[in-house]
Amino acid sequence: MKNKKKTIKILIFSIIGILYVLLYTVSIRLETEDNLWNFGAIYKLCNGYKMYTDIGIITAPLFFEIGKCFFKIFGANFFVFYLYGTLISLMIALVTNKIMNLLKMDIKYKIIVLILLFGTNIFCISNYNPLALLFLLVGLAIDLKPNEFKNKNMVQGLLGSIIFYTNQKTAVAYIIAIIIVKLINEKKLKIVIKELLCMSLYFALGVLIGLICLYINGNLESYFNICILGVVDFQSNFHFESNCYSFIAIYLLITIISIIMCRKTKNNELKRNIIILLVYALCETINIYPILNKWHCTFALSLYIILGVYELTYLLKDFLEIEAIKKTIKAIIYCVLICASIFIIFATNNYILWNRKQNLNYNNPYYGAIIENDLLKLKEVICKYISNSNKRVIVINIDALLYGIELNRFNGYYDMPLRGNIGLNGEQRLIDDIKKMKNTIILLPNDEIEYTQYVNDVRAFVKNTYTKTGEIEHYDIYEIEN
Repeated sequence: MKNKKKTIKILIFSIIGILYVLLYTVSIRLETEDNLWNFGAIYKLCNGYKMYTDIGIITAPLFFEIGKCFFKIFGANFFVFYLYGTLISLMIALVTNKIMNLLKMDIKYKIIVLILLFGTNIFCISNYNPLALLFLLVGLAIDLKPNEFKNKNMVQGLLGSIIFYTNQKTAVAYIIAIIIVKLINEKKLKIVIKELLCMSLYFALGVLIGLICLYINGNLESYFNICILGVVDFQSNFHFESNCYSFIAIYLLITIISIIMCRKTKNNELKRNIIILLVYALCETINIYPILNKWHCTFALSLYIILGVYELTYLLKDFLEIEAIKKTIKAIIYCVLICASIFIIFATNNYILWNRKQNLNYNNPYYGAIIENDLLKLKEVICKYISNSNKRVIVINIDALLYGIELNRFNGYYDMPLRGNIGLNGEQRLIDDIKKMKNTIILLPNDEIEYTQYVNDVRAFVKNTYTKTGEIEHYDIYEIEN
């Protein structure tokens, strides 16, 4: 009977969690940032455009290729895009639960970890970073297994190549973590070298298969230019927000606690688990560079959350066993779940009302997207202008895909004019391309864009070289004649 009640509780919690993530994801207002850019890239792939050759994306292709399959099966619209992100979040929750099982954490602490992870809403987005983290967590679960298993090095090597084709920086984090964990766990250096060589062989094999696929699709040269050489330009986008100090303080605090616990404890299993978790958490912080903002720092916090809660269950073991404290924790969990349920009810109602108001066909790419009225009006005005023009119109702004998706009319790297996403010396190459243009209209934002990666040099070149002929909304119009 107890097990039946426990199963029912877990099922209810799971349903609430899934619905919360889905409804929070679809309730996010569409803005000119990651959701628009990632959707645009997958949508272009679905319409026959080539990755890297026609689409400027600095990260590896796996997230987008899987997304393309999703769109082909279920339809190419924002609702399906959000479902894709929710599925990744669900898989993260399942793998995190597996990790916590390996750590032998009690169910109430598992729920706390999942509430903290998904309460930050960092996974309520369709993005390559959560997918890369999912694969990294699988790697962490493999290392946390108390017993070695056959073909472990092969699995780790192939998994590393999968991560490499999802997010290169996460792949670097994973490889460094594996090397450190192997060096700590295995005292004989010869065995470590042998295992690393075996793992490297399978990693190289996985990477080679990916390169062959890129070559067959005619994307290999563009891939190297953007994903490998383009990193040089991307690293120049260093940006630091002051709110990151609090995150760095949390990283340091949990790291110091982990080191002290490892030195003091005589529990070998606890020590081993803390070391592995800490190594992975520290390596994952590679991803916050070069753009240190709230989103990247919160994302890197995910492994620290698992580690921190795990350590607290040991440090406060006696305190947490007090009946009054146990009841308080349970009450807090239920309160959070009730709040999540209320949010689900209101979010569902608002989402249904919004879609009725928009009355979009399922085949419309913007089906399922919530767009503020100002952005809707802007989209309508600019799309009308582009449609009525007898010249090629290029929008050089971070919102260019907003119009390209609506009209199914794209302009290559100009659709996402961000340093790093357009390859090595990308700005100069765009300037050289503009010099060759004829019978073209360029729309430039009136004001200088403060977004870190925006191609301000390209904007300056157009402003200084060509004559402004008019304005439309927040754009200046520049015409390039024959």
